[in-house]
Amino acid sequence: MGWRLEALRQLASYAAAALLAFALPLHLLEHAPPPLRQPPRPWLLWLILVAAAIHGSQGVRQVLYDYLHGDTGRRLAEAASLLFFAAVAAVGAYGLAKTLP
Repeated sequence: MGWRLEALRQLASYAAAALLAFALPLHLLEHAPPPLRQPPRPWLLWLILVAAAIHGSQGVRQVLYDYLHGDTGRRLAEAASLLFFAAVAAVGAYGLAKTLP
């Protein structure tokens, strides 16, 4: 695997973390006491879901890279990362679709 792809994945993880750092406080303001409360923003929940799925799947891949070595281990880590992303995105999207108006 090329270093450019690895660098892009790391940048995607950093960008997702930055999005979470921006979006989570905004979401918490939706549940603040009345003087600070903001109206609900459904797009914000979707943004949090996508950013968390990207950031989490990259974290799973990095942890597995620490334990799995060789080409087969790297392929397993890549597959597990994609499965994790798909599972988090699918479960989150189902939950949001069921609860949002």
